[in-house]
Amino acid sequence: MTASSELLPARERMPQDAPRASRPIRFTASGSEYFRIWLVNLALVVVTLGVYAPWARVRKLRYFYGHTLVFGSPLEFHARPQRLMPAHALAAVLLLAYTVAGEISTMAALVSAALLAAVWPALSRSLLQLRLSNTSWRGLPFRFEGSLVDSYLAWLPFAAPFLIFSVLPALDPGLGEWPASAAQEGQPTFLAALGLGFLALALFFSWGHWSLRRYQQANLSFGEWRSAFLVKGPGRFYAIAFTTGASMLGCIALLAFAVFVAIGLGASVRWIPWVLLALAAFAGTALFGAYAVARLQNLVWSNTRLGGAFALRSELSAGALAWLSAKNALLVTCTLGLYWPFAAVARARMRLQSITVDAFVDPDDFAAVKRP
Repeated sequence: MTASSELLPARERMPQDAPRASRPIRFTASGSEYFRIWLVNLALVVVTLGVYAPWARVRKLRYFYGHTLVFGSPLEFHARPQRLMPAHALAAVLLLAYTVAGEISTMAALVSAALLAAVWPALSRSLLQLRLSNTSWRGLPFRFEGSLVDSYLAWLPFAAPFLIFSVLPALDPGLGEWPASAAQEGQPTFLAALGLGFLALALFFSWGHWSLRRYQQANLSFGEWRSAFLVKGPGRFYAIAFTTGASMLGCIALLAFAVFVAIGLGASVRWIPWVLLALAAFAGTALFGAYAVARLQNLVWSNTRLGGAFALRSELSAGALAWLSAKNALLVTCTLGLYWPFAAVARARMRLQSITVDAFVDPDDFAAVKRP
């Protein structure tokens, strides 16, 4: 690779030029160490009625970042919990108002949903800026440079399904007994809104996911370098959603057939359908959730570049993630939640260590490299 090629933008240089160095991310956190942090955080959040939440989040991020090694050097998180407090308080108030409003009236539900939708893009941008500006690697800070207008545009595809689902509790006061209440009492407005909500979710969710990831991945900065996101449209996000949904529907159909067969065997084995349902729900959550997560992680991070300096390659295995998710779910259930910190560390380790960083400049001299 010539010296002049280092000055070319990422999309002009990669992947034609061979990287100078390639190394997987290492995650060295311990479940037992994080268990102690998690236990103290949980106790203090409960005792302080949530006031300690920003301190708990900072302690968690410092631990996880400090054990995430890129070319042998850890990430660092420097934020002070006090700076997170206003944003956390505002988010808590908005979410509480949004939750309660649906029990009051349709108008209250609409007003609270509109208020949350109006504030959330600005709040999420502010939190992302705060988080990245307090994250560094080898002494160089990250930054987030996405504009406020672009944040609203990125979140826009989620607006329709969000507003529709926000008014559903107000349209059906007997939602706790649904579907019996809607079917027996005849609530066409509620059923129509429910169908419209699911249609909007199917149409807009993948578009919104791509739009949000493009906004996040294309506006990162590190030193003198600006990131790029190479997925130009939502088509590949829709393909993953379609494949996942079609596979789930196919399994549901096979499960329904198995249940009918089991019921037809007679009264002596009536417990079989319920066992099948429980096993299918457990396996389906692990399998299809892992498939979608793995495919999306590989798509997003393998198409993220940091100027002409770094490229990422994610090779997360859906099968391995499904097995880990199933094991974690079983152990968390059997331990009444106490295995959760160990599960979080194991999942983070698998996801992070599936990512390889390709350096097109010498990582030891990265701070000296300037973007044209």
